[in-house]
Amino acid sequence: MPKVTNSEPVQKPYPEFPLTRHPRGRWCKKVRGKLHYFGSLADPKAALDLWLKERDELLAGRIPDRTAGERLSVKGAIDAFLTAKEQHADADQVTRRHFEDLRAIGKLLADQLGRTRPIDSLTPQVFGELRAVLSKHYGPTALLRTMICIRSVFRFAKENKLIQTAVEYGTMFALPTKKEMRLQRASYVPMAPGRLALAAGMGIIPGRAVLFAAMRRRVDRPRPSIHSRPKRRFNTLVQTKTALQIG
Repeated sequence: MPKVTNSEPVQKPYPEFPLTRHPRGRWCKKVRGKLHYFGSLADPKAALDLWLKERDELLAGRIPDRTAGERLSVKGAIDAFLTAKEQHADADQVTRRHFEDLRAIGKLLADQLGRTRPIDSLTPQVFGELRAVLSKHYGPTALLRTMICIRSVFRFAKENKLIQTAVEYGTMFALPTKKEMRLQRASYVPMAPGRLALAAGMGIIPGRAVLFAAMRRRVDRPRPSIHSRPKRRFNTLVQTKTALQIG
């Protein structure tokens, strides 16, 4: 199937085609003031079939159940989650960068767990192995953010009745503790500006990280002790004020 990009002009198959081309590369239609998506621009027939299938439900103000009669897969849950978040991004409820981060995490989740794997077959052991893989590539801060996003995908599926029972993560998929976060901050060693710029030029770290690291760079300066602060001479002030009053 040919890949369609935003730079390629995509025309409707015929003038009466009910769907509209979205800049994100998908067919869409606004129903009752809300934008709904119906598949890739590369397959207008599948998008039209989906629209005809869900048209009555959407016009009645109901959310169609796209998983009726089948087991929800990991890809299905991720797609439903990203579709809702993309609508939030279009409505400026979340930033576009936040949505792109969620999509990257969704791709990572699908690659690790398997796109066609049913959600009801996921066990705590699977999530424990997933956390072990993530721990090799992320520090505690990035790991915490990634795991929260992963939990949000399955919580979205449960709250919107895409699955009947909540996903059980087990104790091996626990979030990083405050102690781990504190130890990471304590072990942080700022990189010198010259080495930071050299690493950015070599492609070891992104260029925008230079600014962030420079802003976070801490200079070790001894904090003044309470006992080293100059003492206030209240007696001198009182004597001076008294002397002025007497004179």
